[in-house]
Amino acid sequence: PFGYGLSYTEFEYSDLKVDYVVSTPATAEKENTYYVSVKVKNVGTKEGKESVQVYLQKPYTDYDKENGIEKSAIDLVGFGKTRLLKPGESQILKIGFSEREFAVYDSYKEKTYILEDGRYYITVGKNAHAAVNNILAKKGKTKADGMTSDGDASLCYDNNGKDMTFGNKKLYSTALATGKEITNRFDNLDLKIYDKGGPNEGIRYMTRSDWEGTVSYAWDESEKATFNHVRVTVTDKMQADLTHSFKPPKDAIAKNRGKVTFGSKKTSYKLIDLRAYADDDDDPTNDKPIPYNDPMWEDLLDQIPWDEVTNLLSHGFRMTYAVPSIGKPETIDQNGGTGPIQSYYEMANDDIEKSVNQGLGVLTDDPDKKSSPVTYPCNGIVAATFNEELAEYYGKQWGEDSLWAGRAGLYGMGANIHRSAYGGRNFHYYSEDVFLTGKMAAAVARGLRDRGVFPYVKHCFLNDQETFRCGLFTWANEQSVREIYLRAFQIVIEEGHAPTVMTSLNSLGVIFSGQQGFLNSVLRNEFGMTGHAVTDTLGAHNGNFMHSIYYGQDIPDGTISANWFDFAKPDESGNTDYYDYVMAMRESTHRILYTVVHSNAMNGFSSATRIKKLTPWWKTTIVAVQSVTGAALAASIALWSFVTFLPNKKKEAFRNEKVG
Repeated sequence: PFGYGLSYTEFEYSDLKVDYVVSTPATAEKENTYYVSVKVKNVGTKEGKESVQVYLQKPYTDYDKENGIEKSAIDLVGFGKTRLLKPGESQILKIGFSEREFAVYDSYKEKTYILEDGRYYITVGKNAHAAVNNILAKKGKTKADGMTSDGDASLCYDNNGKDMTFGNKKLYSTALATGKEITNRFDNLDLKIYDKGGPNEGIRYMTRSDWEGTVSYAWDESEKATFNHVRVTVTDKMQADLTHSFKPPKDAIAKNRGKVTFGSKKTSYKLIDLRAYADDDDDPTNDKPIPYNDPMWEDLLDQIPWDEVTNLLSHGFRMTYAVPSIGKPETIDQNGGTGPIQSYYEMANDDIEKSVNQGLGVLTDDPDKKSSPVTYPCNGIVAATFNEELAEYYGKQWGEDSLWAGRAGLYGMGANIHRSAYGGRNFHYYSEDVFLTGKMAAAVARGLRDRGVFPYVKHCFLNDQETFRCGLFTWANEQSVREIYLRAFQIVIEEGHAPTVMTSLNSLGVIFSGQQGFLNSVLRNEFGMTGHAVTDTLGAHNGNFMHSIYYGQDIPDGTISANWFDFAKPDESGNTDYYDYVMAMRESTHRILYTVVHSNAMNGFSSATRIKKLTPWWKTTIVAVQSVTGAALAASIALWSFVTFLPNKKKEAFRNEKVG
């Protein structure tokens, strides 16, 4: 069962205690919180650690059945790890979790998170199966009722309706990070809503209220293969929306004239000036960070010329482009779901001034600088530890290697869900459980951020199969999106402070993920994400990258021509017919700069630092090789055409002669 693990010893749980702490200025709790404490004793003959798991069972009500709300038998809501316990030694472990975990998402009636009246059970268990048995035991059930083993009722807390704030049904209908309203943002993924009145409205989702009628997997009793799938009927609306997502911005976005400033000389900030307010003391660690919405950012953005903005937004292949006018360096972003595994010397030059790579391996002339970092265990192994402290330390080690290798960003870790043992990217992702995935990924993200590395958490989202992922249309209702597929990303952003994500190649419904709108409406407006979003492999998704900038996508995992933005370029007075689009470009620039200024890319920078754009030797070599191979290819095509043309002409003459 989920949560099961092996050990060289045995542990015994006792003395369960649950405390409820209401959020007040006196308690200093952000939200109403439950604290579960349990005594863990090593009753075996070897020393060892134990992973203690906290589970919650919510009531499955008539309201749920009437309104399409689904609930699992139990949810993992907390976990902790003991220290190394010797035989006979005990430790009291205390694990807290927010009352927000009691809420469920109501997709169709309230269209937000709600708290329902009823009896809730909290238990600790060595795995999910043991936890269910403890709850059943609390309800008076035994093996005589069909259980595989008896549970322990003393390890289960029954709230009995007490200590709850359920009188406020919508207590958790606002976002923790931003205080903004939470409501439906994914109706275009739910066929029952998206195709209301159409041929797909009548589909049935799997439901706990009718297992036999909605679930049919594997083989039936006669050993005949059965299938559980929905055949989606393509509609004119789907065709129109898909076509719209491929249109260039000038055809897909309404004109709205306005004035935008580029290349202003009123101020002369450097990017490093926007990192923190300088205090009177000489200790920079005491400096207070300048917030994202500080007016200084508007002045800095005004300074950047149009061509530097378009260069920044059109170059994103494992990098962010330099912005010389404000002293922003080019950064190197590594693609690696299991850490920075490429050479420390990538994009480097022995002449330090000409080296894009300014990592410590290059700067210290490390004799091993042309080696590669160690390959770390995959993220599923990390999650199996149930140890957030260890995962954060692990993230710091990724960060150390990134510092040595000159990496500011990392395309990893992955926060998608293990839906199958055969998932092609499971080694990037942590678990089949959303809570464990989110918590462990958040811990790794904190470790990376501690070393100045910004992780692009991927693939956001619903990227749950590798096969055909570039052409896949994924459908889901709001509750499953909120509580499963996006929840792990929420935890990584809110608790791990991950500023950046990589969007997915699949479409959400029929809309490319970067154009669906959730980047702004949910990740930023609700979860509080401040940084930028990169696409997955450019050109492989079901949409137009240029168009997606309007919806919150920022840079491509590839390179496009900066001239593609010319349709929106302001005139000499700063006026443009595509004001809203240009402001979206400006905001993308803001997000990239805010991310980079708080990264290791700015180590060693001061207001006096100047960025000089150089063409490294390897890029010159590539261009030369491309020119030579291009000329050779053209000559080959010409020769092929000539050689093919002659025999064909001879054959034609022969045929004409025979016919004549």
